Amino acid sequence: MAFILGENSGGSYTVSDYVDEPELIVDEIVSIVQDAAIENVFYSDDGETTASAIIFKQRVSPFLSESPHEVAEFEEIPTADIRVGDDKVEKAFKIAEGLRVSYEMIKDNRIDLLSRGVEQLANEFLYASARQGLDRVKAATDEHSQVVSASTPWSIVTAEIGQDVLRACAMVSSALVDGDVDDERKAALGYTPDTIVMHPSVWYNIIGNKTIQAAFIGANSGDNPYFKGFQPYKPWGLDVAVSQYVDPKQVFVLQAKKPGGKKFLDRPQVTPLYSPYGDSSIGGATMEYRADIMERSIRALYDPKAVARIQVG
Repeated sequence: MAFILGENSGGSYTVSDYVDEPELIVDEIVSIVQDAAIENVFYSDDGETTASAIIFKQRVSPFLSESPHEVAEFEEIPTADIRVGDDKVEKAFKIAEGLRVSYEMIKDNRIDLLSRGVEQLANEFLYASARQGLDRVKAATDEHSQVVSASTPWSIVTAEIGQDVLRACAMVSSALVDGDVDDERKAALGYTPDTIVMHPSVWYNIIGNKTIQAAFIGANSGDNPYFKGFQPYKPWGLDVAVSQYVDPKQVFVLQAKKPGGKKFLDRPQVTPLYSPYGDSSIGGATMEYRADIMERSIRALYDPKAVARIQVG
């Protein structure tokens, strides 16, 4: 991402300004990470918790154990049990990292280095968060056989990309409960795929694909994403989410925010700049200041079949 320190806060500051007004650095880092996490597509925000671990049950059926009955006059209304899966446990995970600002950076006003450091700190945080979320999703698609192998690598311009995507959509929309059911019409979990997630390089493979381009010949040429770019094109009726933190060989098709949820013990927090080894006019014994970012959270996959993975290369 392109980033210049000070743009988000509407001002132009020196490195010394960030030391004298330590809260400024907080706003800069938070502005990058608050909405940029790709895992937010897969996980709903389930609020805060004080527990260091949670026990949850994955969704096994959208129906109760019994269907409604015809009830005679004065007959007691029957009840049915809630169908639930086995207990699963997820523990809290903490990610944290700090950024150091030296006395020399302040004295020489190396705002370029501070800008670069803030951007890299935010990127490291986003990458760690993405890995925690996406690695769980990948493992779940393997466990539940929610994987489509591309008929041809998508980097080849003649690949049947649309067919691969539609196969993944069908896999999500036709996902079935585990085990036997008394009525096949109740076997479907009822997901509706609405989003496709990929690495930016894969998106460019899509819009350059010959089969995709053939759909824009003639009357539709003005809507061709080859010229218009990412938006507002919605291939196969799906919202497109791209992130450099997605494996370029993997594409995910899902019902957004349905596969899982994320609970926070501590939402992302950024400290103001402070001197870690004594407070003095030159930054303490090591002549430095630092800012830290941390988060403690728990990720749980309640509906693992609400997502399918396409191996595209």
